[in-house]
Amino acid sequence: GYYYLDDTTIHDNCAKFVAEIAAQVDERHNSIPFPSTNSGTINLSCAEYGHVIDQPGETEALFKELKDCTSEEKEPLYSLNKNVDSRFGGTYVEADLSNQHVYYYENGQLILDTPCVSGTKYDSSRHTVLGLYSIYYKQRNRTLQGPMVNGVPSYTSFVNFWMPFYKGYGLHDASWRGSFGGTIYYSSGSHGCITLPYNAAATLYEH
Repeated sequence: GYYYLDDTTIHDNCAKFVAEIAAQVDERHNSIPFPSTNSGTINLSCAEYGHVIDQPGETEALFKELKDCTSEEKEPLYSLNKNVDSRFGGTYVEADLSNQHVYYYENGQLILDTPCVSGTKYDSSRHTVLGLYSIYYKQRNRTLQGPMVNGVPSYTSFVNFWMPFYKGYGLHDASWRGSFGGTIYYSSGSHGCITLPYNAAATLYEH
């Protein structure tokens, strides 16, 4: 007629139960399905997002409720709990390198549709970086400089509108170019920036 509660067994069973739930609902993603303008839905690499239960934390919470003889309906504790909007709230710049085009959407409406010239396709040292980025500041009348060679910049380029999105890569006008788009970037692309016609760069900068 004697009995006792085996805390170790109860705790182990709580952990097993939480693990079973996690196996059903946990999800981790490192890419986002993006509805591109010209190429249908494509997967873009991005920072990890999704929903992952905090198993140790949830095990302890369940164990305590069993010990205290309480009951509760609640969201579990998460070690990862992040959603991503595949359209970024409807306001974003899309740089389509394959088609050499830049699109700017604002609140879901297409504001800018322009050809561009990106990094040089057949020179790996001058590729445009791929991925999701944010324009982190804007500047007027900037002189861009290439890597230093014997104490002198390898090149200098004056731009009217400078919008960097990753290290030294940015969107900017390129008054020295007579045309944009097409296959120019195959052998005569930029050093990695996304270059735009003057009026297009001005419009993007204003927005």
